[in-house]
Order: sequence, then structure tokens, then C-alpha cells
Amino acid sequence: MSTLVPITDLTPRADARWFGDRLAKIIASDDPIIADTVAWCEHQLSSGHTCLDFNVPVIARLGQSDADGWAESAALPPQEWLGRLRECGEVAQRDIGSMHESDRVLVLEGSRLYFAASHSNEVVIARRLVELSRTGSLTIITGGPGTGKTTTASALVGDRVRDDPDAAVMLLAPTGKAAARLTESMRRAAESSDLPAVARTMLGAITAITIDLALMERKGLALAQAALVVVDECSMIDSHKMRRLLCGLAPTVKLALLGDPHQLVSIEAGTVLGDILPDGPQHPLWNCTTTLTKNWRFPEDGAIARLAAAVNLGDWEATQRCLAATSSDPGAVVWYPVSSSREVVGRALALRQELGAGVCILCGHRVGHDGSVAINRAVTRSLGVAAYSDRMNGEDFIGRPIIVTANDRATRLVNGDTGIVEDGPGGVHVARFPDRPEPVPIDRLPEHEAAYALTIHKSQGSEYDAVVVALPARPSPVLTRELLYTAITRTRGRVSIIASEVSLKAAVEQRVSRASGLRERIIEAARA
Repeated sequence: MSTLVPITDLTPRADARWFGDRLAKIIASDDPIIADTVAWCEHQLSSGHTCLDFNVPVIARLGQSDADGWAESAALPPQEWLGRLRECGEVAQRDIGSMHESDRVLVLEGSRLYFAASHSNEVVIARRLVELSRTGSLTIITGGPGTGKTTTASALVGDRVRDDPDAAVMLLAPTGKAAARLTESMRRAAESSDLPAVARTMLGAITAITIDLALMERKGLALAQAALVVVDECSMIDSHKMRRLLCGLAPTVKLALLGDPHQLVSIEAGTVLGDILPDGPQHPLWNCTTTLTKNWRFPEDGAIARLAAAVNLGDWEATQRCLAATSSDPGAVVWYPVSSSREVVGRALALRQELGAGVCILCGHRVGHDGSVAINRAVTRSLGVAAYSDRMNGEDFIGRPIIVTANDRATRLVNGDTGIVEDGPGGVHVARFPDRPEPVPIDRLPEHEAAYALTIHKSQGSEYDAVVVALPARPSPVLTRELLYTAITRTRGRVSIIASEVSLKAAVEQRVSRASGLRERIIEAARA
């Protein structure tokens, strides 16, 4: 049991505090604890948690005010805070794992406090997954990179189109890059399968799209009519999006969820894949879950596999041994220690020139002196084209790789789609994207930026012949083992790591931990 100790040097972010004060006024609450509680719930939600768990240190102000209406001095022990909330009329109380939704603003379950919407997301996800599992309509396929998740899924799709050529099949992924890779995997599987010619043609013709696009196109009509839906990279799907996806499916659908629980989690709140995976035969989803272990991307006893395993375990000493073993004989894994942001950018630029334009630079941060924007600008300057590489300060020149940063209904481009600028008809620049027969004129593109370097988040779902992993020189909350593991396992051949020792150690030892009650809710849904 966690020790409940108040900490007085923490406060919610300013926007969360504003939200707490505003919502308290809207619901006409005269209890001063409500504004504080809502602010902390909003702070936790924007930090990736689906709830505020009082089994962690927190603080509150109780009606005292300072210059900006927020006093840090009034610390309240969590148990006393919970007692006050149980007396509030604005707070609904439920048993742990409850499957009952609420019309109140806040829902309290044991030590966990939810916004009603976040609580509802968990309820719907649990109920829908258990319903699908009871009818044999749910398949969960997990495993590390290169273990054959998409190959296994392609067999499911192949069997379906062979048995029912008219069945509507949808392939989905959270990002454009992951969707493109899923499409490519299905085409490769079609070419090597022993299916009848007609079934092979149908399998190879299926194009994956993003979940966002599936939900927005014709108000999700195609999704609602699909007989089989395969969703890749599920570790990246947040609670709200998973709820929308599950609610958009037909009751008779067959659903396959693919993912690696050790990779990066969603940017928004929730760790759905990790929360629903069974931990033993007694779990409600045990019989519909398959875990793949053999790695086909790189040798299981090779340097990359050993390093990925050490990082995944959070073992800094083992990670050091893996890096030391390769430092004297550079090959699959090389570590370049640095001490400043300038060195991070300089080394990334040098490695791109050494390894060729085909190498992908993966960054821990987007902004900052050693983030992807800074490295993109350095690469652009080295090409002698422009001083900047973002759209606001630069130009879309021929040969410039770009990544879309906003969803756009008009062009059907989504955040994460990557392409390259080419010379089009009449000298008008266009951008060509994989799996799109027609290029998009530059003036029709949504917001986008250069893609010589990408954040590790944006790279998830992709694989490359070689990657350069550029971590910030100074430790950051963003640096986690999930982030580093994801970056390392994007490659088929070589990993070059640019990092200070302190940042690399922080990335190995720090892991993502998010508050959620979905695991308990899955169990309760199965009892209903």
C-alpha cells in the first residue's frame, strides 16, 4: 500500500487551475475543494492519466487565496481530502471497477477520482471488449517489433476474403506512417501467400487508413459496415479514441487488435493496450490473446536485440555492457556520448552525411536546441537551400521530405503522413505521398514541416534500414524506457545513439506509469 504523504511544492498547471475555477462556478458549487479537485483532475488528464489517484502525493488549497487565487501553503492529507469529497454532492461514489456511469461531474472509486467522461470511456471499453470476447469476435495479438504481428493479421484477413469475397475489411492504424506500413505488409503477405488468385488480389488491394479518417469519413459509415477490422499499433491509442472506435463498430464485427505494450503509449490519456492484456488464465481476455516472441526483423542474439531487452527491463548496467561491447567494434549499435545540445545537432548532421540520406534521425523532443526542428534546420542549412526548415520560415523545395502535422478532410491527409516535394506540371511544386496515386499541390497541403528528423513518437509504426537516435543533452520527463525502446527497434540494421550519459541513464530507468482503472473494470464487466 502506498504511503499517503502530502507534498506542498506541487501545483496543477495554470490552465488546469483556470479550468477548475471555471467549472466550479458553472456547476455553482459553494465547496472550495471542488475547484482544487477539478484542477488536479484536469492536470492529471492532460498528463496522460485517466484519473486522479490519491495513492500519490498531492496538495490542495481550501478557500485560501494568494495573489493569483491559488495558495500552495494549505496542504491537505489525501485521506482527509477523500473524506471531504465523499461528502460533496457533486461527486458520485462507486465501487472499484464499477460499470455504472454517472451524470455527476466527478466520480470517486476508492482512491481514484475521475471526470465522468473519462470514467465512461473505461466503462464502454471494458463492456465492449468483453462482449466481443464472449462471441469469439475479438483477437488480440501482441509481441515485440518484427515478431510477425502483421503477418499473423494478414492470415486472418486472407482467410476472411477467401471464405467470403464480399466481406468488408478495414485496416486501421493511429498514424499515417503506421497505416502505410500496414498496407505494405498486407501486400507483401498477399504476394507470398498460397491463397487463390482472386483472394490474393483482394488482399493486396486493401489499403489501411488512420482511425481518425475512418471515424470522420461519411460519419463512420464504412466502419459501421465492416465485417472484419484490424487495428495496428494499438499501444498508441488513447482511451477516448478507443471508445469511439469500439462504438463505431457493428455488433457482429470481428476485431483484431495488434500492438507492443512495451512501446510508446498514446499522447492523450490512457494506456489501453497495456491495461487490457491478461496477466493469467483467469483473465477474461486470456483466450483471445496471442503473444508472439520470435523476432524476424533482427537476430535474437544480436546487439540490437540485447540492447532492446536491457532497455525494456530498465537495467542500466546491462545497457552499459551492451554499449561497451559494441563501442570497440562499431556495427549494429554505436553510442556517441555528448555533453551539449550543440554536440547533439552536430553529431546528428555528421551521421546523416556519413550514413546517407536514407538514414532516419529520431529525436526525443520536437522543440528545443536539440529537438527535431533544430536538427531539420541544420540539415536544411547544410544543403544550402534555406536557413529554416519549418513551413512558417522556409520554403517547400524539390526533394524536401515533409510530414503533415494536422488532419485535413479536403486532401484526406492526416497528422503523421510523410511525403516528398517534387516538381509538378507547369513547374508547380507538388507533394507525393505513399499509396496515393495523385500528388497534392503544395498550396493545398495542410500544416506540415520538414522530415529529415522526426520525433520518436512520429516514427512509431515505421521501420528503417538505419536510425540515429538523438536524445536531448539534458534529462527530461519525456525520456523513458518506452521512448528509447521504440526508437531502437525502428531499425532493421544499425542504431546510432547520440546522448549524454545522464540522459541515456534517465531514459533507461524512467518508465511510463499512468493511473487507470480499466484493468479492474474488464474483470467486473466479465462478472456482469
